[in-house]
Amino acid sequence: MSAIRDALAVQARGLRYSVADRVIFDEVDLEVKSGASMAVVGPSGSGKTTLLMCLAGVLPLSAGQVWIGGTELTTLNTKARAALRLRSIGVVYQFGELLPELTPLENVALPALLAATGRRRAHSRAAELLRDLGVGDLAEAVTATLSGGERQRVAVARALITEPAVMLADEPTGSLDRASADVVADLLFKLPEQYGCALIVVTHNDRIADRADHRLSLDSGHLTTVAAGTS
Repeated sequence: MSAIRDALAVQARGLRYSVADRVIFDEVDLEVKSGASMAVVGPSGSGKTTLLMCLAGVLPLSAGQVWIGGTELTTLNTKARAALRLRSIGVVYQFGELLPELTPLENVALPALLAATGRRRAHSRAAELLRDLGVGDLAEAVTATLSGGERQRVAVARALITEPAVMLADEPTGSLDRASADVVADLLFKLPEQYGCALIVVTHNDRIADRADHRLSLDSGHLTTVAAGTS
């Protein structure tokens, strides 16, 4: 297990992303081991969410390479990249992005079903994750009635169901009050230890960022290490 946890889950080298003549970031390097967490902070508009979506293979890089669990994401075609993302990358968005027409249980089970897991097994695992994350009693609730904190717990369960090597969280507490934000942050930063995944969180919140094992700042297109205790 220690060898697995010491392995690089995410590795990025020389990342560049530009739109027309505007460079959003350039020469970005980062790496996160399995079982470890990283927070990326920076001012609004600095490109934090864009960086996360490039690591997930959703947005095309202008230059650079990304490896997920040893597989180079950036050389894959669209179909293979989507398959790797479904299998190995879990994403938690700021507002949960749950499908309102599905119950929480169905929302969580959906990625597993898309990955060809049998319906009974997918639903059983979804129910188990919801219980583990403290919202098991909401499995059959109307999704639109969930509170912000409940929505994010369901979103975390959905991101975990395929047992991804990497969890990416985009401002996961940005829409929550302080109490709910602390609960969700507690949950997120326990994931690397519980599930052996790597966690990358982008956030404006210094209190949330300080929970990570490593902290980087994205500003003026460049990613730099933030020393502990400087927030």
